[in-house]
Formats: sequence, structure tokens, C-alpha cells
Amino acid sequence: MHEARVPWLLERSKRDVFLMRYIFIFFIFISPANAGWFSYDNYDDCMLGKMKGQNQSAYLFADKECKRQFKVEFLLHAPDIKWDFESVHGNTIVTLTNESEYAVTSGEFLFSQKPCAESKPSDFRAASISFNNGVGVYSWGIQGNLCAKIVRFKGRYK
Repeated sequence: MHEARVPWLLERSKRDVFLMRYIFIFFIFISPANAGWFSYDNYDDCMLGKMKGQNQSAYLFADKECKRQFKVEFLLHAPDIKWDFESVHGNTIVTLTNESEYAVTSGEFLFSQKPCAESKPSDFRAASISFNNGVGVYSWGIQGNLCAKIVRFKGRYK
């Protein structure tokens, strides 16, 4: 008569089971973590995760945190941002003096070679300016008594 043999997979010693557990745990920790396992993939996922089960009153907090985490650019309230400009060697330098909690990334301006009181809408030239560390350069030098107006600023949370 033949003896029934237990398959070799079931014949494990305590040492084998111990090693297999630690090898499994080792591979879990050294495998690359996919985005989304421990954090959010993007702004939309972040908002869905933070707002799940929350009242609408939590929206502003979640929006701010998700925009900060994913460096989302958005329109800023222009009157809150202090700025000045000057003409240097054929360029117009725009300097931000107070960025508060925002990093201003760009701005849309209107420039005129005439004083603001004398300027008509047709006298203005539109310019999009990118900012780096609070300074933006526009390659059109304004001379004399000039006028500059801000249309809008864009930025993100620091």
C-alpha cells in the first residue's frame, strides 16, 4: 500500500513560515509606492478625499490645502498685491513689494507712454509678465510720464 504524502507546500517548518513572512513584508516596503497609496494623485483627488463626508463649510479649507499641495495656479485679488514699476535700459521692471501668503507667478498689465489722466483705451499696450522671486521684466521700455495698470495677477500658495 502507498502512503498518502502531504504535498511539499504544506510541509513547512516554523522557520520557513517565519522567513516567508519577513520576505513578504520586505518586498512590500521596498516596492515603489504608487501615487495615491499614501497620498493624493492630483488636486481633484485631494478635494474628493478631503471633502468626503464633510459639510460644505470645509470647502475653503480643503481647497486651500489642496491648491498648496499641488501648486495650483489661480487668480489673485489684485488690490491686495502691492507693486511698482520702472523703466531700465529699454525694459520695464515690475517689482512686487508684498506677496503675503501667495507666490505671484504672472500678471497681465496695461502700459501707456502717456500719463494715466491723458490716456485713452487705444493708448494702452497689453503685456503678460511672468514673475520670479517677485520681479518681472517686460521688454518694452516706458519713457517719460507713464501709466501702468494691473488687469489681473495669478499665483499659488507658498
